[in-house]
Amino acid sequence: MAKQLSNEEAEELVLSNSSFKKYPWNTWMDGNWWHVQEHIDFVIKKESFRNMVYRKQHEYGKISTVEMPDGFLIKNLRGNNVSES
Repeated sequence: MAKQLSNEEAEELVLSNSSFKKYPWNTWMDGNWWHVQEHIDFVIKKESFRNMVYRKQHEYGKISTVEMPDGFLIKNLRGNNVSES
Protein backbone atom coordinates (compact mmCIF):
# COMPACT_ATOMS: atom_id res chain seq x y z
CA MET A 1 0.00 0.00 0.00
CA ALA A 2 1.28 3.47 -0.84
CA LYS A 3 2.58 5.62 2.00
CA GLN A 4 2.76 9.39 2.10
CA LEU A 5 6.23 10.71 3.02
CA SER A 6 7.53 14.05 4.22
CA ASN A 7 10.12 15.81 2.05
CA GLU A 8 12.82 14.75 4.51
CA GLU A 9 11.73 11.11 4.44
CA ALA A 10 11.61 11.09 0.64
CA GLU A 11 15.04 12.72 0.34
CA GLU A 12 16.56 10.23 2.79
CA LEU A 13 15.02 7.33 0.88
CA VAL A 14 16.26 8.65 -2.47
CA LEU A 15 19.79 9.21 -1.19
CA SER A 16 19.99 5.84 0.52
CA ASN A 17 18.92 4.08 -2.70
CA SER A 18 20.68 6.17 -5.30
CA SER A 19 23.99 6.46 -7.02
CA PHE A 20 24.63 9.93 -5.54
CA LYS A 21 26.93 8.39 -2.96
CA LYS A 22 28.86 6.34 -5.51
CA TYR A 23 30.49 9.26 -7.25
CA PRO A 24 33.61 11.12 -6.06
CA TRP A 25 32.01 14.57 -6.25
CA ASN A 26 34.65 16.31 -4.13
CA THR A 27 37.36 15.05 -6.48
CA TRP A 28 35.42 15.92 -9.63
CA MET A 29 34.58 19.38 -8.30
CA ASP A 30 38.20 20.45 -7.74
CA GLY A 31 38.13 23.03 -10.56
CA ASN A 32 39.73 20.83 -13.22
CA TRP A 33 38.03 19.38 -16.28
CA TRP A 34 37.02 15.76 -15.76
CA HIS A 35 36.06 13.35 -18.52
CA VAL A 36 33.49 11.07 -16.90
CA GLN A 37 32.71 8.10 -19.09
CA GLU A 38 29.42 6.28 -19.48
CA HIS A 39 29.55 2.63 -18.32
CA ILE A 40 32.88 3.35 -16.56
CA ASP A 41 32.39 6.33 -14.26
CA PHE A 42 28.60 6.27 -14.25
CA VAL A 43 26.11 3.56 -15.11
CA ILE A 44 22.89 5.51 -15.42
CA LYS A 45 21.45 7.13 -18.54
CA LYS A 46 23.35 10.16 -19.75
CA GLU A 47 20.32 12.39 -19.29
CA SER A 48 19.97 11.23 -15.69
CA PHE A 49 23.66 11.83 -14.98
CA ARG A 50 23.50 15.34 -16.46
CA ASN A 51 20.48 16.07 -14.24
CA MET A 52 22.40 14.78 -11.24
CA VAL A 53 25.30 17.11 -12.06
CA TYR A 54 22.95 20.08 -12.29
CA ARG A 55 21.37 19.17 -8.95
CA LYS A 56 24.86 19.21 -7.42
CA GLN A 57 25.16 22.92 -8.24
CA HIS A 58 23.33 23.82 -5.01
CA GLU A 59 26.27 22.25 -3.16
CA TYR A 60 29.24 23.12 -5.38
CA GLY A 61 28.18 26.18 -7.36
CA LYS A 62 28.13 26.54 -11.14
CA ILE A 63 29.21 23.40 -13.02
CA SER A 64 29.99 23.37 -16.72
CA THR A 65 28.93 20.21 -18.56
CA VAL A 66 29.84 19.29 -22.14
CA GLU A 67 28.34 16.14 -23.62
CA MET A 68 30.79 13.82 -25.36
CA PRO A 69 29.99 10.67 -27.37
CA ASP A 70 31.12 8.48 -24.45
CA GLY A 71 30.11 10.65 -21.48
CA PHE A 72 30.69 14.21 -20.31
CA LEU A 73 33.33 16.76 -19.59
CA ILE A 74 32.49 18.41 -16.27
CA LYS A 75 34.13 21.28 -14.41
CA ASN A 76 33.25 23.14 -11.24
CA LEU A 77 33.64 26.79 -12.18
CA ARG A 78 34.23 27.77 -8.55
CA GLY A 79 37.36 25.66 -8.42
CA ASN A 80 38.76 24.57 -5.10
CA ASN A 81 36.06 26.28 -3.01
CA VAL A 82 34.13 23.08 -2.38
CA SER A 83 32.70 21.86 0.87
CA GLU A 84 33.48 18.44 2.29
CA SER A 85 30.56 16.03 2.14
